[in-house]
Amino acid sequence: MPFYLQQGHGMRSLQVEFVAQFPGTSVIMSPRCCTPDQAKRHAREISKAGGRVLFDPQFYDPHTPSERILTYPYWITCAEGFSTQDFQQDCVEDLCSRVVEYQTSELNVGEVILPGRYTNSPTEN
Repeated sequence: MPFYLQQGHGMRSLQVEFVAQFPGTSVIMSPRCCTPDQAKRHAREISKAGGRVLFDPQFYDPHTPSERILTYPYWITCAEGFSTQDFQQDCVEDLCSRVVEYQTSELNVGEVILPGRYTNSPTEN
């Protein structure tokens, strides 16, 4: 059974130590716990230690009091106009594309987390 370690505040060094002891462990990173630069650096550390990286973009909560989440590049065009009530908006498609692009290009994840908390009909698109 694969083991997934959810990132919490102040856990970056602990995660790298754990992954080094248990290679193959996956770490689910969170934009609440690190800046975009820290996330990129930490993803490299986890991979180098033998772990896998996943990233929970938390794009379902654009009106969060956590300003750190909004510093991620996938929010550029959408943060003010995004509504979790209406997944038919033009900006939602753009936001999803940016979330996937960020995870695959910047963090080199093998699998993408794309939450669809309020969607009634998920499709591959």
